[in-house]
Amino acid sequence: MKGQDIEIDEWPKWQPNITAAKIAGPPNQGTEFEWTTGGTKIKSRLALVKPGEKLAWTGKALHTTAIHVWQFRTTPSGGTVVSTRESMSGFMLKLKVFYSSKDLEKSQKAWLDALKREAER
Repeated sequence: MKGQDIEIDEWPKWQPNITAAKIAGPPNQGTEFEWTTGGTKIKSRLALVKPGEKLAWTGKALHTTAIHVWQFRTTPSGGTVVSTRESMSGFMLKLKVFYSSKDLEKSQKAWLDALKREAER
C-alpha cells in the first residue's frame, strides 16, 4: 500500500512469501482477489476499504477461512502506525498440525516487517 492506494498486485514485490497476487477490479468493498503465499492459493474478498484508516479482507484456502484487518494511524510526526489482526477457522486448524497460533503470530510479524521495509524504501 502506498499512500492511499491498495496495490494488491504489487504484494509479491515487497512481501517475499507471496509469489502471485491479482485483484479483479478496483479496490472496493466486495472486490475479489487471488494470491499465493507459501505455495497455497488463497481466494479473497475485500470486506472493508477505508484508505489511510482500515483495510479488511476475507480469505479461503484448504477448507480454512481467515479474516485479516489492517488499521492505520497517523502519528503527530507524520509517520504511520500499522496494526494488524487475523483470525482463522476451519477443520484443519483444529488438528493443530496445519497452522498454529504461533505460526499466525510469526506470519503477522513477517507481514509488518516487510511492509515497514517497503514504506521506508
